[in-house]
Amino acid sequence: MFIDVIWPAVYTDLLAPLDPHLTPGFTSQFDPGHMAASTVGGKIYALPHAGNVAGLYYRQDLLIKYNFNGPPKTWAELENMMTVILPAEKNSGNTKLWGYIGQFAPYEGLTCNLMELLGTAGGMIEPDGSLSIVKDPSKRQTVLNAMTMLRRWFALGYIPPNGLLAREDQGRKLFQSGEMLFMRNWFVRPWLSISEGTAAIAPMPAWSADTPGYATNGAKYLGVNKKTKNMTRAVQALEYLTSEDQSWWWARAMGQLPTQKHLLQSTISSQHTPTAAMISRPSAQTGAKYPQVSAILYTHWHNMLAGLYGPEQAIEKLTWDLADLLNINLLGAPLLVEWTSPVGISVSILHVIAQAFLVHVALPLLRGRKQWSREQRRASPPLILALLFGLFIFNTWSLVFLGEQFPLTCALRPVIPGLAWALVLAIMAVQDLQVYLIMWSPLRTVAMTVNKQLRIFLAGSQLLQWLLTGVYLLLSRPMPRIVKIGRQFQYVGCMLDSTAHVDGGGELASLALVMVAVLMFLNVWLAARMSMVSNLKAMHRVPIIRVVYLILMLALIAILMAALDSLNPTVRALIASGVTLIHTIGVTRLYVLPRLAPSGSSTSLAWMGDTHAAGGGVSAAKVLPHRLGSSIRNSRGGPSSIASESSREMSLAKLSDAFVCRVANSERRLELLPMLPCLLTVMRDSSVLVIVERGEGTPRFRHVVNLANELESVKATAQQACKGQVTQSLKLVFRNKLRIELACSGQVGTVVSALIGEWKSELGDYVEAAEPSSGSETRRAETGARPSHVSTMGAVTTVVTQANA
Repeated sequence: MFIDVIWPAVYTDLLAPLDPHLTPGFTSQFDPGHMAASTVGGKIYALPHAGNVAGLYYRQDLLIKYNFNGPPKTWAELENMMTVILPAEKNSGNTKLWGYIGQFAPYEGLTCNLMELLGTAGGMIEPDGSLSIVKDPSKRQTVLNAMTMLRRWFALGYIPPNGLLAREDQGRKLFQSGEMLFMRNWFVRPWLSISEGTAAIAPMPAWSADTPGYATNGAKYLGVNKKTKNMTRAVQALEYLTSEDQSWWWARAMGQLPTQKHLLQSTISSQHTPTAAMISRPSAQTGAKYPQVSAILYTHWHNMLAGLYGPEQAIEKLTWDLADLLNINLLGAPLLVEWTSPVGISVSILHVIAQAFLVHVALPLLRGRKQWSREQRRASPPLILALLFGLFIFNTWSLVFLGEQFPLTCALRPVIPGLAWALVLAIMAVQDLQVYLIMWSPLRTVAMTVNKQLRIFLAGSQLLQWLLTGVYLLLSRPMPRIVKIGRQFQYVGCMLDSTAHVDGGGELASLALVMVAVLMFLNVWLAARMSMVSNLKAMHRVPIIRVVYLILMLALIAILMAALDSLNPTVRALIASGVTLIHTIGVTRLYVLPRLAPSGSSTSLAWMGDTHAAGGGVSAAKVLPHRLGSSIRNSRGGPSSIASESSREMSLAKLSDAFVCRVANSERRLELLPMLPCLLTVMRDSSVLVIVERGEGTPRFRHVVNLANELESVKATAQQACKGQVTQSLKLVFRNKLRIELACSGQVGTVVSALIGEWKSELGDYVEAAEPSSGSETRRAETGARPSHVSTMGAVTTVVTQANA
């Protein structure tokens, strides 16, 4: 294979190493500079066949005319000669003469030119692959001087404007036509013939008199395909073609330069060759990346010469582009947030604060069922504890950014927010979904199945989240990697096998967050449906505000995860810890605390200690500080009566504790409320229905309701049977839109039916009394006018009522 000097290092995967097959000592005859270009990793992949180097062509006649003793030895001398000769020649009428031409088009030829300018700087890339302009400030200055010099020559008109597009042949034509004073080009003897004057060739100039000039190695090489079957014969042929006799013949017959040391130093060869130090392009140092290295070099040099940016900017761009390509670290040690650093301690403190807040909130629920208040029991403590546990998990997210990174911490970065948010959002959806199912279904039918459905939903959503997380971990296998953030800093981050950043939320990492997005959508949809119900804000914990908050928090977390790549690790850790703390406080304040300690605006759903008075401005009564049970003779399924000396001003017509009940201001709102055990009392003389909540400790009033002229209808529902129990209820509708449902159940349907019928008959009298007839007047005369107040004796609290007009 006949290949250029740069290709042995590029195509090591196609060329066979020659060392095991070469005759011992065969390579010692070649010039070391030629052999260095074909030696990669200590192995020889090709042998030099024909040499070539660049030289400085010059107009010998013009240098003699202006009293210069010889060609320039340094670049400063060359510029001085142009400064003297060009103005003088233009004044004498030679306006076509230019000073210098090389190969300045953006291609490989420009790389060869700049290698000669940067010979003393090591050609920018050292043999060990490092950047000379980074390691040695003096070499960086050499590069800056070379750029500045060429930029100045273009500005002064020493180089023609179309020189930016010049290649070898364009420069040759200008020189041979007599329009160029100096030309950098490959050594070709016929190019010394020009149309007017005399030409000569000299070594390339140096930067100072005590340093050599450099010429780029342009030799051609011979190699052997690694798939060659008869490698021994192929190498023997290669040794013959690159032998001293063959090189001597090619030099005499074809004008090519030999590659053997003593032939290069011979008298005949030295007469044809400019004697300068040889420099090779950095193909051996960069291997298969050399084409990209060369493209970076000639692109930035050409843009600098064209004036797109200055020499300083060009050096900066060159340095960073080469470092990125060759994986050279210019950013120092990777940034790491240590646990013992100030930032690490701050993150740990914020983490402890967030977790302590959750423990404080959860503590009342951890005392046991017997210690739970009515509000706590109604808030579903197991679900609230599970939600707090999800927040507890999420709070650990900021800790995975601290300290040394391991595969486990890389895997946890998207897993923690995924699992935690899936649990939190699923529990929130369960609470809203329960209300939704009750609203759009008959209560007693749903009550038997809704809890089962919600448990299936909660378990299924969590199982699906765990499955998606497992798929993500199986496919991605995130591992610690050095992540570079532009030209600013680098840190130990995490990358997938597919090289997608976990920190940046790649496609695979999004698997861990799919269920979170679905649950978020479900919460938004349920909140929208709930908002259609009138007065729902007071009953249902303002779902719209909560969902808006969740959307904002999820958007913030999504932005944070997407921006993790570009954030300084210290800033990222602080932001992550702050977000977890704010998120914990926000969710707890908007969702947990209203259920555990509801405000007075949500009395019907959560606060059982308040008393509601309904109808005609009946005022609220306070808690009864006595035990009614001691004076009540309760016959389950039948009426209960009280006889007491303290009842002179309050005649109780009927009393029963066999019911469960609920009260609301609308039919739909009524369906949202749970049925609670209660004690019913009808005070005939005042036409008042008293509903007392029946529970542990002292009984408390639930509602005091005015019956006369307010009760519009009493309807009994059909009986329903389930699991051996028969259930039937009464629905009371009032003129002021108040709704009351009284339900009882038992194993014998006739007993239930009798109790319902008895109370329907009792309450139905007040429906009749509300009709404008003489019967109503008779009824009022029998029962007496309702007093403006009702007073009880002893420890019974006073109940103040107001008659309707």
